[in-house]
Amino acid sequence: MKYKDMLKAYYYSISNEICLDKEFLNRENTSVLSFTPVRSIKTIALVKKYKINIVTYSFLALVYFVFSPVFFLKSLMKNIIKLKKNKNSNIHDNVVLVANRRVEYLYSKIKESINTDTTFLSINRVGSMHSIPFGFNLNLFDLIKAYMFSIVSMFYILIKLRNKTDIIQTYVAYEWFMTYISLSKIKKDVKNVYFANHYDRWATLFEQLFYDKEVNLIQHGILPNNLSLVYKFKNIDKIYCYNNKSEVLFKKLFNAENIIFERVSLSINLSEIKSRRKTMLIIGQPHCIEREIEIVKKLYNDFMIYIKPHPLYQDSAYYKVKGCEIIKDKNYYPKVDLALSYESTLGMEYEASGITVLWWKELKVDEVVHLVKNIMDDKL
Repeated sequence: MKYKDMLKAYYYSISNEICLDKEFLNRENTSVLSFTPVRSIKTIALVKKYKINIVTYSFLALVYFVFSPVFFLKSLMKNIIKLKKNKNSNIHDNVVLVANRRVEYLYSKIKESINTDTTFLSINRVGSMHSIPFGFNLNLFDLIKAYMFSIVSMFYILIKLRNKTDIIQTYVAYEWFMTYISLSKIKKDVKNVYFANHYDRWATLFEQLFYDKEVNLIQHGILPNNLSLVYKFKNIDKIYCYNNKSEVLFKKLFNAENIIFERVSLSINLSEIKSRRKTMLIIGQPHCIEREIEIVKKLYNDFMIYIKPHPLYQDSAYYKVKGCEIIKDKNYYPKVDLALSYESTLGMEYEASGITVLWWKELKVDEVVHLVKNIMDDKL
């Protein structure tokens, strides 16, 4: 393991995360902020609610930087307590890195073309009963080493950052270095790597660490049209993407001269439902919950409405709404008459499964309500 390469990979990871947050702010017309809130898709509502400005955010960044050793020490102690004696686990040629909950399902769509057995490795404790637990091969020395690198990286990243308030992005440092160390220890046993992260901190880690293996990326969500990354991936061998548009966008985002592109099916298994009324599904997005609730209030007397919250960003506001059913099971997809999608992969999957989808990103709430009623009338 070359420590300089690891720090460089971490810098690329943080830089790309900052790019993602900036792109989201631009897309949602909130780019007037003079700082970039960490994980903007989730925190922008708090920034607006509490009217956080650059002075407040700079103070928070300073407090975080000063106390980050304590923050990382807490993570170290927690992992030491959970530390178990190393277990021998057979690592197959094919390894699926489970850093989000969609990758196992997506991998099942392409596995017919895979000839050898597969190992599923949980990343940062995201996984299922089928995957090997996160950090299965780490020892006490590895945990301490991850802590030391977390501290060193704070100063390394701070020096390189143009906007010093972005240092808050490094809150993931300890888990990131734990993951890098853990995967480095099994690298020699791996030939092919599969993952379903596009360009975030985990994808950057995988692409950098496994540069000399066959690296396969499986698309798991809609790609933004105007994203520009600090670090363009150059070690991807194959991308399984949805369609021609996705392929064009990947070629724009990455150094794609040698990448092989294949298609992955978008259809999903839908569950039959019984209802005397017409049914509709609202596919939740964290940044437009208030408008989704408005739509429900205007339509719940006419239709049976289901809401499927974003899998990563649950919001209690949904549960205060009358006249709809909140889907808690992340693997349940009702077969409805109409699905409403602001912008989501699930909307594309419903469309590919034969369900009418109303894409309402450019529409006002009253326009959505009017169109829904017209579409439902046509289904009578």
